[in-house]
Amino acid sequence: MLAVMGLSFAAVWLGSIDKSDAASIAAALAFGLCIFVFLYRFKRFKGLGFEGELWEQEMEKASEIRRSLRDLAEQASENIYWDLGPGSRVGGKSPNELFSIVKRTDQNLESIGIERQKIDELKRPWHKCVMRDLAYPIVERIGVAAQNRRKNIEAEMEAIGNPVPAEKLPEFEALARERPKIAEVVKELDKLIWRDDYETVPNRLRNAIKGSDWLVADEQQEILLDMAEEFNDIDGYAANRTIRRPQQLGL
Repeated sequence: MLAVMGLSFAAVWLGSIDKSDAASIAAALAFGLCIFVFLYRFKRFKGLGFEGELWEQEMEKASEIRRSLRDLAEQASENIYWDLGPGSRVGGKSPNELFSIVKRTDQNLESIGIERQKIDELKRPWHKCVMRDLAYPIVERIGVAAQNRRKNIEAEMEAIGNPVPAEKLPEFEALARERPKIAEVVKELDKLIWRDDYETVPNRLRNAIKGSDWLVADEQQEILLDMAEEFNDIDGYAANRTIRRPQQLGL
């Protein structure tokens, strides 16, 4: 920069004393040296002409545009995953179509630099729905056990007789209180598998079965054994977001 300034002053001084040739040379050297001083800012330059691109500034603008594009893609993907997840429950697209769109959306987000972890965060509404679909057969199996228990309760109440003997009244009232609770069991289990924190569904279902006060130990064990593959399905999805048996979702 000092050399550029010196040559510039020399060009002016030489011009003032009518040494035009020397002044032109000094000016040309100053301009050429100035280009080399700021060369890192240019992608290319041509001779001593004024053709150049401010490469660093262009890259900053490109980075800013890329950041804006990523932000826009994240916002759009939230709506996409919501529409394909909870929004799709009103029908319209087949499972194969939905999973194909999700796969392409994942690829597009990755292509513009969005990390896999961030994509999975954006996909939570979608994961929530897939987990619910994988876990629903377990709820249905528990529902069968609940219906059987309800039938047993009604059979026990009928066996007590009508009118109810005084000595059997406490037993009859206990059965009467238990009967409506069975209907609530399935309703609560359905809520249990429809969760934003979908990763917790497998353990919550296991705890609901093992902690049940209307299933005896043998029945609990029977359900867990019958649903072993289904539990493996939801365990795998909670851990890796992968589907072990695509046929379970109609794929």
